[in-house]
Amino acid sequence: LLGNSSFPMFLGAAVLIQVRETLLSYEFNECILLFSDMPDVYTGCTRKHSYHHQENELLPPKPVDGGAKFSYNFTKTFLAEHVASFPDTAELKEDLCGRIFAQDLAKLLRYQESVERRGGTPSSTIVVVDIRGQDVFNVGHLPDSLNVPISQDLVTAEGQPTSAEVRTLLRHRRNRDSLTVVVGPNEAASRKFCKMLMGLHFLHVARVHGGTSALSQAGMLCAT
Repeated sequence: LLGNSSFPMFLGAAVLIQVRETLLSYEFNECILLFSDMPDVYTGCTRKHSYHHQENELLPPKPVDGGAKFSYNFTKTFLAEHVASFPDTAELKEDLCGRIFAQDLAKLLRYQESVERRGGTPSSTIVVVDIRGQDVFNVGHLPDSLNVPISQDLVTAEGQPTSAEVRTLLRHRRNRDSLTVVVGPNEAASRKFCKMLMGLHFLHVARVHGGTSALSQAGMLCAT
C-alpha cells in the first residue's frame, strides 16, 4: 500500500466503516476486545475505500458544469481567528452535541453537491437547519438550508410537525447516515435548538462554531 503521510488515517477510517454496525452494537469493553484481535475485514474493499477517501480529501470533485451552488472565501485571517476562538475543554463539556467549523461544513456541502450533480448518492446526508426568523433568513442563508425559527414549536401536542420544513427535518432524525447541522445567531440559541433535536431522538446533531456570523464572514450566505 503506497500513499503519503495521511494515508494511514484513511486506511483506519476504511476499516472503521466496515465494522461500523458491529461497533455501534457493542459496549465499550467489547470494542476494545474486537480490536485486540483484528476484526474480519475485506482487504480489497479497505484498500479501495482508503484510496477513494484520500483522493476526495486531496482533490475535491468539481461540479459538472463548472458552477457551484455553495461558494466561500476563507482568508488566512478568518481561518486563524475562527480556529483560535474554539472553546476550551471545560466549555465543550457543557455541550450536548458536537461543533463543526465553517470550513469543514463548506467542504462537506461541496462534496455532497458534486456527487449529486454526477447522479450519484452521497454516503451521508448533510441537513442544515437555520433557526433565525424568516425575514433575516431571506436576507442571507446557506442554499438548500431549512428555515425552522427557534421561536416556533417543532411538533404539536399530538406529535405532528408544525410546518413543511419541520416535516422534512423529522425525516432524518433516525437516519444513521444523516448529520443535522444547526446554524444560529448565537451560541445560546444554537445550543438550545440542538437540545430540542436530541429530545426528539435525532442521532447525529452538530452546530456551526460561530453560527451565522462565521458563515457570513466566509461568504457562504446568499439571499433568497
